[in-house]
Amino acid sequence: MIYGVIMAGGAGTRLWPASRQEKPKQFLPLTGQHSMIRQTADRIHPLTGDERIMVITSEHHTEQTKQNIPYLRPDMVIGEPMARNTAPCIALAAARLHAADPDAVMIVLPADHHIEKKEAFLTILRTAVEEARDHHTLVTIGIQPTHPETGYGYIQANDASHQTGNILPVERFVEKPNLATAEEFLRSGEYMWNSGMFVWRASAILQAMEDHMPDLFTLTLGVRGSQLSRPDLLAFFEGAPAVSIDVGVMERASNVKVIPADIGWSDVGSWKAVYDLGEKDAEGNAENIASEGAGVSGSATNATFIGAKNNLVMTETGKRVVLIGVEDLCVVETEDAVLVLHRDQAQRVKEAVEKGKR
Repeated sequence: MIYGVIMAGGAGTRLWPASRQEKPKQFLPLTGQHSMIRQTADRIHPLTGDERIMVITSEHHTEQTKQNIPYLRPDMVIGEPMARNTAPCIALAAARLHAADPDAVMIVLPADHHIEKKEAFLTILRTAVEEARDHHTLVTIGIQPTHPETGYGYIQANDASHQTGNILPVERFVEKPNLATAEEFLRSGEYMWNSGMFVWRASAILQAMEDHMPDLFTLTLGVRGSQLSRPDLLAFFEGAPAVSIDVGVMERASNVKVIPADIGWSDVGSWKAVYDLGEKDAEGNAENIASEGAGVSGSATNATFIGAKNNLVMTETGKRVVLIGVEDLCVVETEDAVLVLHRDQAQRVKEAVEKGKR
């Protein structure tokens, strides 16, 4: 059977002040009328139905997850007692699913991505499921780059054509490059953005972990029982290394393939990305109300633009925001904070969060 596994443990600090520890970005309706985690579940629902979607999130957000996705089975929402990156999260999900269904095929997705072309995405997933099921391949989804992006990892495949929907052997994974390297990747035509989305048999990823992360694999033996207690979870995560699945497994495994995808993808990793996805007026201004039931597209705020171009205004409280004679700004207002930044500086929001902590 096909199962969806949604990884929802991120903090979303680059979308401060709307995204906070108590309500990170996956629980915000930044790109539609529902929260991003609900949109993620809804996208794969045609393949999994209600019963076969698992969410791994912080233990502080399990109830919030159930409220956002009311059709989830309660036992399929698992709360991490501590953050340990994606390899332990995926190991836990694979162990649980394999124990219940030895033939389980997992579609592993971050909770906070936007995908515009939903039917094309389902087509890619069906292709990936078939490949993973029939050949025990570890499949990842690559995104055709549109610009030299330094905020993404890259995948090099040994077929420069990168035709959408093809299944290509992976040459290597590359961590986030500097600008000059990203520009070279774009010119070469050999590289795709690493979307962080995967498809594989639960048995195949567990075998890869046994080969390349044997200590983590051993820990999975303690979380395969029918009941999963907090002491079980605590023992698992306290012993698990804080390692991404890319570093721990994908960069080392030999049975890895990538499917190039044209699906209108964004990881919504900054306020610039939120602006890019928003519906604009004639002057390029976008508005958004960050509350459940309202989203970027078509929602009205109390924003007024006078001689202002290419700006984003997002208000949590509905206060009136007036922009006069300015361009390329993101203005984000919440109950206790106001952020004003130039769109080109969107990646620096994390610095503000760190400075605030200090």
